Amino acid sequence: MDNLSFVRGATFYLFIYLFLGLVNSGIMLFGVKSLHLSPLIILVFLIPFTALVLFFGFKESVSLFFPERASKADIAKAWVVQLLLFLVLAVGIEKTLAPLVEKKKLFQIISVFINFLTFFASYWLSVSYFVTGKAREK
Repeated sequence: MDNLSFVRGATFYLFIYLFLGLVNSGIMLFGVKSLHLSPLIILVFLIPFTALVLFFGFKESVSLFFPERASKADIAKAWVVQLLLFLVLAVGIEKTLAPLVEKKKLFQIISVFINFLTFFASYWLSVSYFVTGKAREK
């Protein structure tokens, strides 16, 4: 597997991730402003919806860019590991760097790059271990 496949897969998944963020923001805005619903009620709907879309987006990115057929269990494990690893790494790095960067705007810019780098790194690690690593073992 070449590294370009990992970059393409992560980019495809990141596009779904960012587009889903826009859709969720629109649903939340419409629900609160137009339907006068409580944000809690909207979140009860949005959280499972988001989890399902992210899982199927991850599954699609793996099937598009990695021709080896991994089992559904391996893809689910890779998705959970990628999501948790992304959250833990991004928050950990940001908490470590926050006291070192004094300017708020600079930290916000650095934070975007930290999130992109940890997203790609966590995708690469989870897919390389659970999908391509398992395919080589078989």
